[in-house]
Amino acid sequence: MFQLAKSANLALERQKFSEALALLNEIIAKYPRFAEAWNRRAILYWQTGRYQRSIADCQRVLALNPSHFGAWQGMGLCQLHLGEVDEACQSFRAALRISPRDNGLRRLLQQEKKKGSKRKRGQKGVRDD
Repeated sequence: MFQLAKSANLALERQKFSEALALLNEIIAKYPRFAEAWNRRAILYWQTGRYQRSIADCQRVLALNPSHFGAWQGMGLCQLHLGEVDEACQSFRAALRISPRDNGLRRLLQQEKKKGSKRKRGQKGVRDD
């Protein structure tokens, strides 16, 4: 497994996504409880703009390891790309419970909260006649 994982990581670094995907799929088929293989595939899906698939793999990672900071953060980023702001903020908060000193993520969460409150204020007084 170690050699397969190493090869998959190298393919990811070189942005050989088809090769990396094939290797990660092989690892996942052989070792379905290996959370980091699911996480690596989620990263690949994120890098290639397949956000729904990335979220599904992040959820699998979290089912295996609920304290996986990267899966919470990655899922939040994908949700944000899909316009699922409330869900993204929930994922970011979960990540911050694991790593409370991540100032970059804290700033991102604050930005999204501000955007959300502006959206809500903009909706006040709007009539739908």
